[in-house]
Amino acid sequence: MIELAVIALRGVQYALISLTFGLPAFVLLNRPHLDERALQGLRAQVGWATGAMVVVVPIAILAQTALMAGSWSGALDPQALLVVVTGMGLGVALALRWVAALAEGLLFAFRLKGRGFWFPAVLLGLVSVVTLAWTGHGAATECVGKFIHQGSTAVHAAAAAFWIGALAAFLWLAFRPIEPGSEEEARAAAMLTGFAGSGTVAVAILVATGLVNTAFLVGPSRVLQLPQSLYGGLLILKLGLFVLMLALAALHRFQLAPQMAARSAHALTHLRRSLLVEFVCGGLILALVALLGTLSPPMAM
Repeated sequence: MIELAVIALRGVQYALISLTFGLPAFVLLNRPHLDERALQGLRAQVGWATGAMVVVVPIAILAQTALMAGSWSGALDPQALLVVVTGMGLGVALALRWVAALAEGLLFAFRLKGRGFWFPAVLLGLVSVVTLAWTGHGAATECVGKFIHQGSTAVHAAAAAFWIGALAAFLWLAFRPIEPGSEEEARAAAMLTGFAGSGTVAVAILVATGLVNTAFLVGPSRVLQLPQSLYGGLLILKLGLFVLMLALAALHRFQLAPQMAARSAHALTHLRRSLLVEFVCGGLILALVALLGTLSPPMAM
């Protein structure tokens, strides 16, 4: 049960980090297309995600301590907690992640607005993203390769968080009450079209860093053996979901966005369904990543 709790909490943190970093980054790139009502709504989503991070991270620290101690009661031992938070890279990363969430919460407490809110939110969210590189397989890599692997993991996590955060923003914007053929629908189409550039960069980064990480975790000689292990099977499933998300993103950009710009009557309905499917795929990928982080990759076997 403790192991399942650790995996679940890991996945929840991945999702929340995607929101606390990806949503503000999306807003900074799309502010000309966002009205005040949209900005307030997206700001509220960041606020909920930040509040959840403040609560979830200490629970994750307790769960990690319980895993180390072998029982939930052991998680309440102050000495054990101190060892986890100060003596383990994972604990230090979780503590820093919590501090970043608290600092992001202060942005709401001081009621900062405009770039004075969104830019610091991106930076603090990025801090949380970088801590992910300290808690996965990259942290176990040795020698010079450790820095390459951790750097690649951090960049990979940032690109993934940006994509999923932007997807969450699109989903929220699309499911607002919008009149077909209205100006709001035209703005949504403009954002989908404008996202093509940054989205393409994110995908290119994901592919490049994914290849680097696979080289460290699997190795070229073991690629064909991936289906023979649980780790390999889950990795293949993750890649399949990624390809499906790419196909849906292309559908949004090249078919649905032009239809919305042309004020097609059914384009918004199709977009909502497609975005929902892509968002579910993204959630499944985060769950798979949380599980893969607990399994031994082929290079460690």
